[in-house]
Order: sequence, then C-alpha cells, then structure tokens
Amino acid sequence: FSGRGWSPASWLYEHWSGRYDNDDGRTLYINDGTGYVGYPMRLSARPEITLLTLKRCE
Repeated sequence: FSGRGWSPASWLYEHWSGRYDNDDGRTLYINDGTGYVGYPMRLSARPEITLLTLKRCE
C-alpha cells in the first residue's frame, strides 16, 4: 500500500493502516483518520476520509 505513512502502531500491530484481505475471504480496512485527539501521534499520516460501498454476497 503505497503512500502510507509511518505510525507507532506499527510496533504493536501487524495491521495498522490500509486494506488487508484474509485467506477466508474477509477484508479488514483500517483508516488513518482525519486528525488526532490529544498528543499528535499521526506522524507522516495524511488526513483520510474513506467511502466504502458494501454489496450483498450471492
């Protein structure tokens, strides 16, 4: 996933930003957010608003 910044969360979590597709067909998407509350820990992370379109499985 290009363009992704660095985050201290990468020390704790395998998946911390972007889209991840599991082998069983499930998808996980983690948004970098639109800002921060409290201490600014969004190092190199651009503001992001995500629009997801959900479709019914057949």
